[in-house]
Amino acid sequence: MAQAKFDSEKQQVSICPNNEVFVLPAEKDYEHEFRRLKESVDRQKKKGREIVVVMGVGFVGAVMAGVVADAVDPQSGEPSKFVIGMQRPSIRSYWKIPYLNRGIAPVEAEDPEVAPMIERCVKDKQTLTATFTYDALSLADVVVVDVQCDYNKESFGSVKQGRADIAALESSLKIIGEKIKPECLVLIETTVPPGTTEYIAYPIIKKEFDKRSLKDSEPLLAHSFERVMPGKNYVASVREFFFNNRIGNIFGGSRRHRGFNQHQTVGLNLFTDDLETGFQGGNVGPPLFDTTEGLLVIIALHVDHHHIRQTQGVVSEGGR
Repeated sequence: MAQAKFDSEKQQVSICPNNEVFVLPAEKDYEHEFRRLKESVDRQKKKGREIVVVMGVGFVGAVMAGVVADAVDPQSGEPSKFVIGMQRPSIRSYWKIPYLNRGIAPVEAEDPEVAPMIERCVKDKQTLTATFTYDALSLADVVVVDVQCDYNKESFGSVKQGRADIAALESSLKIIGEKIKPECLVLIETTVPPGTTEYIAYPIIKKEFDKRSLKDSEPLLAHSFERVMPGKNYVASVREFFFNNRIGNIFGGSRRHRGFNQHQTVGLNLFTDDLETGFQGGNVGPPLFDTTEGLLVIIALHVDHHHIRQTQGVVSEGGR
């Protein structure tokens, strides 16, 4: 096991919490990595499995990747999806990729099911792998976006106070638009400010489509309720809300993605869906606004708050 003895000034390395050192990939490594992924995807497609890329393998993304990779077809009992966890090869986070590829969860969780689920999907089912190359996006039928989006708010009580740092999300969406197939579903799970999906994500991806001479192709875009509950039942909460609950309307109205027909698509438009997540907040962070602030926003934007309450029960739960 390589230990942390490298001079980071001379060589770009990523050091994991256990002090193991991983050298960041060089330019020559990208071609080999994509070839590895392409061969794996070709084998998985022959088995009829859908290819899902989870962008970001942090606290949410790593568990989401495991849950999707662990999914089985209800009729045959066979795995239905092949998941590629994609992480930018930064000094801070690159180590998560080799960890995942060993079958080791790159996050610590109170739920005892996280670690064995990751190991099972990587080693036994072989339905989960991780990569550092953005080219993996070109192989995806579905992209789940779990990129960190911080919200800086020092106090509650003022709707106007606070700001969202969505630079990383915007950068990721641009790359997604550059790489994905036109028919690929982009499912944003990150908790985002109201309007992000429709007024920021959609234009960014559409602009990249136009650059690729895909002017007649509309991005297939949706937002998922990020209603995971960290704790002893973390994995169960992801399974419940992602597979058995619902996602927001897929942009374009009546269109449905073939691999996600099992979802109940609720009648929220994308803007209202983003707004709903503002009440509940992210899985490890506070809500974007409390109930009083949220209601002021709803009134100002002429949003049907009864619709939000009926679909998710958020307002009646005190803005959880």
